[in-house]
Amino acid sequence: MGDLIFLGTMAIQEAKELERQMKPRGVEIVLNHNEQTCRSGCSVSLEVWTTKEGGELVQKYLGEKYQQSLSSDQIVDWEKMQSVFDPSQEFATCPACGTKFSATKVECPDCGLRFA
Repeated sequence: MGDLIFLGTMAIQEAKELERQMKPRGVEIVLNHNEQTCRSGCSVSLEVWTTKEGGELVQKYLGEKYQQSLSSDQIVDWEKMQSVFDPSQEFATCPACGTKFSATKVECPDCGLRFA
């Protein structure tokens, strides 16, 4: 196994499930108990480590899992989510709901997201 990267701290059940899901994909997950970052007691947590390549596969897996957890009318449009409100433009597209509106307004007229 190459150099490890830190993915984050997870509840023990989530960490073990991630480890179980990634094993068939050829990704080795290393779970580590670190007194400074991990909790014990009712909510045990562990550090989760893998290789850089493994981290990319974990990110893809978690993204797919998140998309599957949404109902069909809640699928995230990542292009909208990454749009930037630019008041120098004539129109803006709300990254939350996709409504197109005059960029002179500081609030989406449909969902109320504020840009100030």
